[in-house]
Amino acid sequence: MGSLSRGQLSATSLSSYPHPRLSKEDQMRHFFTSHPPNSSVSVGGSSASRTDPKDSPHLVPPSEAAKDLSEPGWTPHNAYTDEELDAVRVVHKELKGASDHIAAFLVRVVRTGFDVATRYPKHREKFPKVMGAEGRQVSTPSLDDERAAVKPRRKDHAPAAESLPEVMELGEMRKRGICFGPEQWLIRIVFLETIAGVPGFSAAMIRHLQSLRLMRRDKGWIQTLLEDAQNERMHLLVALKLYRPGFFMRTMIALAQVVFTAAFSVGYMIAPRLAHRFVGVLEEEAVITYTNILRDIDAGRLPEWERFPAPAVAKDYWGLKSSATLSDVMRALRADEANHRFINHTLASIESQDFNPFAYGEAHPTERGGRWGLERNEALEWFEREDAKRREAKGLMRAEGATEAHPVRRDRLPVKDEAQRNASNSSRNAV
Repeated sequence: MGSLSRGQLSATSLSSYPHPRLSKEDQMRHFFTSHPPNSSVSVGGSSASRTDPKDSPHLVPPSEAAKDLSEPGWTPHNAYTDEELDAVRVVHKELKGASDHIAAFLVRVVRTGFDVATRYPKHREKFPKVMGAEGRQVSTPSLDDERAAVKPRRKDHAPAAESLPEVMELGEMRKRGICFGPEQWLIRIVFLETIAGVPGFSAAMIRHLQSLRLMRRDKGWIQTLLEDAQNERMHLLVALKLYRPGFFMRTMIALAQVVFTAAFSVGYMIAPRLAHRFVGVLEEEAVITYTNILRDIDAGRLPEWERFPAPAVAKDYWGLKSSATLSDVMRALRADEANHRFINHTLASIESQDFNPFAYGEAHPTERGGRWGLERNEALEWFEREDAKRREAKGLMRAEGATEAHPVRRDRLPVKDEAQRNASNSSRNAV
């Protein structure tokens, strides 16, 4: 945290800060003893009401989230490094052809309807500063304004009559709908993740049945699609450790799932490439959503989440540190969404009968986070390189059905002499 004046320290209470000699459980108990549910968290001159379970029974308090335990059957995800997390950027694929524009239009229709229903704040190039938040230092990634700025395809403008001051109290900003609070963000995350897990599973099911019906191989698509669906489901399980949906929301989710699953499945059977492009554009919006959350935390618009402990399932799944907070969880979520963006845009760029370029190896997280995906020629060359590495390592033949129309670019493959190859094989055998 940045330096605080004596008045600010008295407002926030010294007891709210972790004591180095207390255990984590004692620190959490001490924090909530000194901050009753009806109290407020002061951010300099502004204040935001602390969530009272009686007033908002859907939010899970930090004390309960800290005691959460992981459950069996949750497959751990590859842990990200700080460099990989910071490499995620808001990027958009250039729309080419009618199918790309149709996919982008459908995403815009879906998002606009959901934004109106949830009263999502309009995108602003510049938010008012939170009163008392100047000079704060929050443990969030450095978001460069030029490289990571949120730039939607269709720029939204604030109402012309709206005139906002340079500095506002946080409570007033939320009351006027300028920014979201924790509950509004979690409602959005939970609803979106229930929908995001549908495309991967539906596409995998359709390709699985097609493989059985036509009695031919799938060329590596099914596993990647199932992994995407599983990853999105884990996002939902993490969010459910922070939010308890009520009856109305569960009903709306059930209806939305029925409609979206049917519509997407029919669309995938008719035009699979358009369906993957739709998901790719949708994941572009997901990256924007999590980027906005991180920017809110960084700017002091979400003070409740600055020290909120990450649920145990999130720590286990992404290999987070024991001291991880929700900021770290949001960074990992954003990196996953960038991966889905990369994969689906790439699958939309190749033919349905092409080999899945990621069947034998995925792109590095820094590459997935910084670009939209691969064009068809890049994807085919990627598969050939990974297949060549696999064959060289295991002494196997070319993948069955691999086309010779796209031969391996030897200049793009690592050149090894006999000594290097023997050393590489020895190290592999040792592992």
